[in-house]
Amino acid sequence: MFREDSTLTPTLILWMVEHLSSSSASSAVLRGGSEHRDWQTGEHLTAVLIDAMNMNTWAVLAKGSKRAPKKPASIPRPGVGRQAPRTLRVADIAAAARKQKD
Repeated sequence: MFREDSTLTPTLILWMVEHLSSSSASSAVLRGGSEHRDWQTGEHLTAVLIDAMNMNTWAVLAKGSKRAPKKPASIPRPGVGRQAPRTLRVADIAAAARKQKD
């Protein structure tokens, strides 16, 4: 993969990967999928603040009313409530291929 005359070394590639932008496709995949690409630290913090403000408003209204209002839903975040991707092994692929032949 690496040629002797190349300036591209495994150390340099590792350094480049470690310093990728949080909005890069590679970083999004490492965090759980392409839906994470637009969600950076600022967006996550904004969602947390809005949820906290909504819960505070709900608590004040619930304290002052005879009937408790409906609890607010939190802002949907990427990857939350999703099933984890299934790990597919080579043995599973071979077993499926044998089943199809039978």
